[in-house]
Amino acid sequence: MSGRCAVLLLAGTILAVPSRAQVAISGKINGFVTDVSGAGVAGASLNVSGAALMAERTSKSQSDGSFLFDQLPVGTYEVKVSMPGFKTLVQPNVTLTSGFTA
Repeated sequence: MSGRCAVLLLAGTILAVPSRAQVAISGKINGFVTDVSGAGVAGASLNVSGAALMAERTSKSQSDGSFLFDQLPVGTYEVKVSMPGFKTLVQPNVTLTSGFTA
């Protein structure tokens, strides 16, 4: 009978692991870079910085102006968008909580 108990405990342990793995401990920042007419701006430089990051993250906007920074640790960030010929935009105090998308 002790063999059955060991199997049941192991099965219970395996089933519990995926539940904990699904808990979000990060968030995302996404959006669109547009000009004054609302058209997407491709190739704009984006930088995300914050105390929760070991190093600043950089990216470029896609052909439709969209961008995404995912898997960001919970914390407060500054997002900087720049493109030659455009004014640089700095958005401070972007706060991410667990599972949140800003």
